[in-house]
Amino acid sequence: MKLAEVCDKIRKARSFLVTTHRMPDGDGIGSQTALHLGLIALGKKSLALNLHDTPLKFSGVDPHKVIQVWQPGTQLESVDIAFIVDTNESKMLGELDVAVKAAAKELIFIDHHVPPPTQEKSAFYFYDESAAASGELVFRLLEALQVKLTTAMSESIYAAIFTDTGGFRYRRTSGATHRITAQLIENGVEPEKLFRELFSRDSAAKLRLLGNVLDRLEILGDGKVAVLTVPLAVREEYGASVEDTESFVNSLGALEQIRFGLLFREEPGKRVKVSLRGYGTTEVVGIAKYFGGGGHRFAAGLTTDGSLEDVRMKVLDRVLELLAQAK
Repeated sequence: MKLAEVCDKIRKARSFLVTTHRMPDGDGIGSQTALHLGLIALGKKSLALNLHDTPLKFSGVDPHKVIQVWQPGTQLESVDIAFIVDTNESKMLGELDVAVKAAAKELIFIDHHVPPPTQEKSAFYFYDESAAASGELVFRLLEALQVKLTTAMSESIYAAIFTDTGGFRYRRTSGATHRITAQLIENGVEPEKLFRELFSRDSAAKLRLLGNVLDRLEILGDGKVAVLTVPLAVREEYGASVEDTESFVNSLGALEQIRFGLLFREEPGKRVKVSLRGYGTTEVVGIAKYFGGGGHRFAAGLTTDGSLEDVRMKVLDRVLELLAQAK
């Protein structure tokens, strides 16, 4: 779906719902908030709604708490268009999926990844795989609609881009990315202030748990595979939250010669969350999809049933097998 087509649909529609994936991250929340505020600026009716609460570290992206949290079982008011940002699969909405589809006359996904082969019926996809973050696409959309970006919108988009590029370090960070953020700064974004809001909210429990997890770092595959493991009992012992562990896997990128970085997090009910990172030219989304997950080419994940030991063995066997084939 082309940019002009999305703009045309927005101009013709009156009511909107804007949401993002479960366990929302900086790109999802930032893109969602900016688009929601932009629609209101156009005189449209808009509801920003998620399945889960905004994580504490991203609360500064939505200081006025415009994002509401859906109560399971609640029927949503009918809307002309539901925008689903920072994902291209409605299953990533979790329980909210059914409610959104029942309420919306049309679905439009906004994401910086190619849609899956099995696309949603009667859904539209506005995407660009070359974009560094979904926030870039929202910026282009609001610019095309001639929305005057407020400081709040600009901060939301900046946070979306900053978090999904790892502070402008990842490979898809482009000249266009920096040109957009330059405009956002001119609109009133204060990079230092926003950085503090995003990265100065860690708890002592998180840092202590990270120290424990890093102390048990495993290096496999001739130094090319790094593994971190977070048993449920250990996380609870330190009083750390699930959100606290989300960034742990990114610590592995500092290791020399690393190609695969993995984090295994044990969850209640014999479930395990696996986060995967690929470095250099090593892609990991195929591994995630092999086990029913998904994500980016170089940053992906999955959640599966099973004991921590069994899931670790299965996923690591697959990783080491692929590593051996690549030699």
